[in-house]
Amino acid sequence: MSFEIGGNVQMSGQARFSSDAGGQVAAVEYGSIFKRTDPALFHRITDMLASAGPITITFAGKSWAFRNPKPVNIHCR
Repeated sequence: MSFEIGGNVQMSGQARFSSDAGGQVAAVEYGSIFKRTDPALFHRITDMLASAGPITITFAGKSWAFRNPKPVNIHCR
């Protein structure tokens, strides 16, 4: 899973993913969250991102919120 903010793809830090079901925090290394680092956490995050409803992602002091109107098919799960 890769992140890019303002063209910067080399970011590192903590990303928080929140939904009505709760939240997950993952380490971002050089702009990516790696499935092999913690497969269970990776699957919880992709399940959250694929579910219907509100989702907020917070990273580097900024937050982005969106709503999935229906479940999304994510192939990397």
